[in-house]
Amino acid sequence: GSSLLMLCWPVLTVGLPLWITESTVAPPAMAGVCLAISAIIIIIIQIPVGNKVVTLKHGRYVNLAGSIFLSVVCAGFVIAGETESTRVAVAIILGVTLLHALAEVLVVTSKWYFSTSMMNDDHAGGYQSIAAIGDGLAVAVGPAIMIALVGTGNTGWCLLGLTFFIVGVFQAIYSRRILVRTAERAGPSMAPKPEA
Repeated sequence: GSSLLMLCWPVLTVGLPLWITESTVAPPAMAGVCLAISAIIIIIIQIPVGNKVVTLKHGRYVNLAGSIFLSVVCAGFVIAGETESTRVAVAIILGVTLLHALAEVLVVTSKWYFSTSMMNDDHAGGYQSIAAIGDGLAVAVGPAIMIALVGTGNTGWCLLGLTFFIVGVFQAIYSRRILVRTAERAGPSMAPKPEA
């Protein structure tokens, strides 16, 4: 599931540039501007955000927030492609870029925490290898997916946004079950309180 969220990388490096040049009225140079802005934002917030994720519960909420933000990013691409105003398109793309940078930091941070806190210590090497393979697949096939997605227009972005959302919800449910099991093993006093 986490590997699907890693498609956020080719979304920015391949999907957004293609979408800007082929489906929006924004200047093609916006692609480079967006990459630069994203890199700066990630450098600034990555460590502070990572320091905040210290429990499985934190990772769960951070991952869900990141997946929802990625869904909103996809919706933003659709809106940017529909507007005929260059200024509006540029403003939307810049906003989407900022949100994407935040979402990327959130999902990568939570993925790192999940990969270290949920693995079996006796099979740590195998677990990390599988996680790395998943990331590698996302990087390897991501560009092809983005090219195909841009070719389908708004439908592709809607499907990708829905995928991000479903993966985030699934992981939230799965990690919640792990929290419950952990609490049950630790004793009644550690049981998680019902969520509002």
